[in-house]
Amino acid sequence: MLLTTSCLFRVGSTQELAVPSCKDLSSNLHHSGMYWVDIDGGSHANAVKVYCETETDGGGWTLVWSYTFTDYENFD
Repeated sequence: MLLTTSCLFRVGSTQELAVPSCKDLSSNLHHSGMYWVDIDGGSHANAVKVYCETETDGGGWTLVWSYTFTDYENFD
């Protein structure tokens, strides 16, 4: 299956396009922000939205908790 850049850019943007983890997002195509993640790799019905940090130390980080996190405008 051939994936185009526009298709890869959408990965994680909807529940149906959930990724297994934040590490699966390309830092070249995805900025830090909210993405859909399906941790168990099964049905996307139980995928959840998480904050993925794609810039620090190669990216792939998932924000679990932060006392100082203030990007509430982009946190839905």
